[in-house]
Amino acid sequence: MRIPVEGIPDAGRQVAFSLREAWATEAATLSLDHPPTTLEGLLSIELASKRAGLVRVQAQVRAEAASECDRCGEDCTLLVDETSTLLYAPEESGGDAFDGGELELSADDLDLGWYAAGEISLSDVLREAIALALPARVVCADTLQCDTRTDAMLAAHAATPGHPAFQALRALSTGADDVD
Repeated sequence: MRIPVEGIPDAGRQVAFSLREAWATEAATLSLDHPPTTLEGLLSIELASKRAGLVRVQAQVRAEAASECDRCGEDCTLLVDETSTLLYAPEESGGDAFDGGELELSADDLDLGWYAAGEISLSDVLREAIALALPARVVCADTLQCDTRTDAMLAAHAATPGHPAFQALRALSTGADDVD
């Protein structure tokens, strides 16, 4: 879904989304790496600077998807529940949205995205909002059980011998003479 920047009213525009909107489901699937089981939110779009063509989007997103725990490998649920503010500027400086003046940004505005041909893609905005809210590691909600499964998995791998090539190195480092 695309919104013409020139068509954004001074009061701003709000776009609600859910699993019913194909563009939102596709964007969430790309960011979550799995189809969302829950998706809802609101994009509040306003012109931050009409002269410079800057668009500010406040994204309120709640999404859930089936995933896999990065620690124990079991199935778990990935939850994103975030409100973020994103800023977009025109890619081209010769377009109608940009008058050629200088663009002064505050420290909060330094994370800047881009839009092209005078239109902002709400799919791109939603994809970015979800991607920025993703945790560094997906983990189970039940950390005690996850710890138990992870410890068992590590213990099982520690008991298996390593690659035969490393046995010769181990023998050299310990000073053993008999290498299989």
